[in-house]
Amino acid sequence: MSHRDFPGLFSLSASSFSFAAALAIALLAPAAGAAPGAASGATPGDPDATRPAAGAPAASAPAGVWKNTKLALPRPESWKAVLAESRATGRPIVLMFSSVGCAWCELVRRDHLRYLARDQQKLGVIVVELDLLDRKPFADGETPAGIAKAMGVRFAPTVAFLGPEGELAERLLGYPSADFYGAYLDDRIAEAAAKLKKQP
Repeated sequence: MSHRDFPGLFSLSASSFSFAAALAIALLAPAAGAAPGAASGATPGDPDATRPAAGAPAASAPAGVWKNTKLALPRPESWKAVLAESRATGRPIVLMFSSVGCAWCELVRRDHLRYLARDQQKLGVIVVELDLLDRKPFADGETPAGIAKAMGVRFAPTVAFLGPEGELAERLLGYPSADFYGAYLDDRIAEAAAKLKKQP
């Protein structure tokens, strides 16, 4: 038996295969070329790594918090001031290290951090995002890339939970589950807040 004996059957099979292959590619290819939930690796010191310029605000964005989905949350003027604020207020720092073009960083921002940042005083947190390749110094001389290196952060997104004396809870790496990430985040924040209260 050959395709000449049953031309319609083989023609249909080929068509079905082509459609299935196209559908599989469309479903499996992520926005940034990485596997779902993966973290984006970055090489500190990359001279081509620059943060994109701010564009038009997102339609649902609170002014000053969510300026652009491709741009991080507002960059602090001073890292030491962030630590001092945590010490003075007893609020843990929720710090995301991101990188330009990281699709999973974008999902963490969009689905979680923008809401925390908008209501951070009411929720009792300080939300900061740093580009782990950013070598531009803060007013106090620290750089985001230097902070990332000191903390051993190599992948984005990495979310750390800090107080003025260091980390308070286990980090969240990548974006492993859209369904459970919010619960993981809440648990880490609660743990960090409780530990911070116990510190002198």
